[in-house]
Amino acid sequence: MFSDGFPYLLCSTASVDKVNQDIGTDVVTYRNFRPNILVDGVSKPYDEVSVMLQIGYMFKSLPKETA
Repeated sequence: MFSDGFPYLLCSTASVDKVNQDIGTDVVTYRNFRPNILVDGVSKPYDEVSVMLQIGYMFKSLPKETA
C-alpha cells in the first residue's frame, strides 16, 4: 500500500515485532515506518485482524492491505 492512499499511516507494535521476527533481528522500530498512529496492546499484526478505529466521535473501518 502506498503512503499517499490515505491521510494517515497506522502501525502496530505487533507488526513491527513480526518484521523483526521474520528478518531475525530487532533493529526495526516503529520509527522506520513514520506512522501517524501507533497501536499497542494487540496480539496479532494489523494485517491479520479487522480494525475499527475510533477517534472522538469518528469511526473508521480500516482496509486491509491489498497486493
